[in-house]
Amino acid sequence: MNHVEVTLYFNELHLKAVQEELADDGLTLEDKLKEHFAFLYDQLVPPEKQLGIEAEIEQIEAQENAEREARRRFGVFHIHENGSDRYFTSELFDSLLSTAYRYRLYDRGELSSNPKMFAEAFGEVEHISAAQYEELCDRMPNDHRIKVAADYDLDAGTVTTCQSSDNAWWAYRLRDLSVAAFKAHRSNYRGTDSREKIFDQALVGKEIDPPEAAEHTVKQLGVIHVCENGNHSYFISHETPTFLTAANLYRQYENGTARGTPSSFAEAFGEVTRISEDAYEAHSDHIPYDPHIKFAAEFYLDGGVCSVLDSKDNCQWFYDLNDVTAAVQKAYRQTDLPMSKRQEVFDNILIGKELDPDEWVERKHGGNSDGSGEAPVMRM
Repeated sequence: MNHVEVTLYFNELHLKAVQEELADDGLTLEDKLKEHFAFLYDQLVPPEKQLGIEAEIEQIEAQENAEREARRRFGVFHIHENGSDRYFTSELFDSLLSTAYRYRLYDRGELSSNPKMFAEAFGEVEHISAAQYEELCDRMPNDHRIKVAADYDLDAGTVTTCQSSDNAWWAYRLRDLSVAAFKAHRSNYRGTDSREKIFDQALVGKEIDPPEAAEHTVKQLGVIHVCENGNHSYFISHETPTFLTAANLYRQYENGTARGTPSSFAEAFGEVTRISEDAYEAHSDHIPYDPHIKFAAEFYLDGGVCSVLDSKDNCQWFYDLNDVTAAVQKAYRQTDLPMSKRQEVFDNILIGKELDPDEWVERKHGGNSDGSGEAPVMRM
């Protein structure tokens, strides 16, 4: 809210005398002037005009608060240590690297504040409940203010985290996290971007998936339809949170390197929840409203085509499976790329590779189409 500064001039002796008398009563000249201004406002401004002014002030303050809140960037944290749990948000620590380095200093006893608990090492925070923590984690994919969510379990020696750059949950051993933070901060002359890159590279291949670390994560699911040799399978996959990971499974299945040598592509997804065709359609329709469902994909192996409806843009696209396989191969060509960078490579390669809707319909039915296609549709 804007305030206007008013300058008044008084005789020095008069001013001093008034200030001395007010000081005896514990008051200041500013206090009395504000009091008299409020009296003048009530006496001179009509009540109906006052109501309009107060409504305008409330509207301006609400807008300023909303803009201030939109500019906020913060991290969401759960710390489990010595059997106790702390939940809070922090504007000072809004990246995995910053919290990882904080943990390293805490673990080595190198923080000048000498906190007794890791949660105390974050300084000024806003404490929240467990339910609020879960709610913020659920909202993270659609809330640009939240840059990182992290679940530190010091008793188990693990951390489960999600960064807004890829919106995927990963788990690490705290020992590996500490070493990565040390490598990123080894030189005092590196910039933030350089430190982040070193940190991400140091964590490649260090991912773990312990049940105890995944307990508080927001489950990310893929809804899949596979048509192979005329057989249709509909299911929810709990291990493929992105279309890229599902496409990589297809590449492995095609070249015979899939885990467990599955006899069908549907079996390559491992443990899944079988659903009906109607349930598949219902889950697909709920992608804009359900943060757990990251994508819906259809693989027509007989026709060599696939489609994807991704929660990132909520738009359905159609591709040739050969183009998708080539994009996956390039995304995984460099072994030390973090998953967010692989996703970026994959997405960029597929730009311009989209199939014409008529071709998609014809090929998915093995060439027996009536020619009526469906354009890529923005699901609302």
